[in-house]
Amino acid sequence: MKGNDSMLDALLQITQISNMQRVDFQTKLHRIVHEIAKCMKTERASIMIKKGRNHLIVEASTVPGLVGHKIPLAGESPSVWVVKNKKVLYVKDSSEKSSVIRQSDHYHKNAFCLSPIMIGNKVIGVISITEKIGLDSFSIQEQEGFVLLSGYILSTLENHRLTESLRKGKSSLRKTNQELKRLEKLRTELFNMLIHDLKGPISEVIANLDLL
Repeated sequence: MKGNDSMLDALLQITQISNMQRVDFQTKLHRIVHEIAKCMKTERASIMIKKGRNHLIVEASTVPGLVGHKIPLAGESPSVWVVKNKKVLYVKDSSEKSSVIRQSDHYHKNAFCLSPIMIGNKVIGVISITEKIGLDSFSIQEQEGFVLLSGYILSTLENHRLTESLRKGKSSLRKTNQELKRLEKLRTELFNMLIHDLKGPISEVIANLDLL
């Protein structure tokens, strides 16, 4: 029951963070990744976002030095495995020799878990949790909760994408309106110039017609 309460509280916190209008995207991810670590009882958590076809980039982490780190998708690592297989990866013992599940030497615990962030059938990012506090393993309930949290991260990323799309759309619309105003001004100036140039000849023609 305590685990369920912790998960519900984390989901509530993530939802509130996602809906903050005056907080920038990076700050939101920073707060969310700390909520994930708190809920999952891990010392480390990271959110990696896929950039183009070649890299994952660590956008938020409980370890500040990891932010901005690039992970080549052509390589072999747990996060790359998750992107390619579109599945959750849970490893109990990362000391094994397999390159897919092996972690760097600076980790103290063996168990870790990674979950894809997906839109439809497309992986747009990966969330990882490592350095479990206490027992060096994640229960089935904890793994399921972690996947649930990963799904909630998607809402934050989608809100950011939609906001950026609207912002760019408004910017494009504003530029279009400015261009239309500029063209309208040029058209008016050209029209006035033509009227001025034609005014003399037209007046002369009318005067000659009157004489007839």
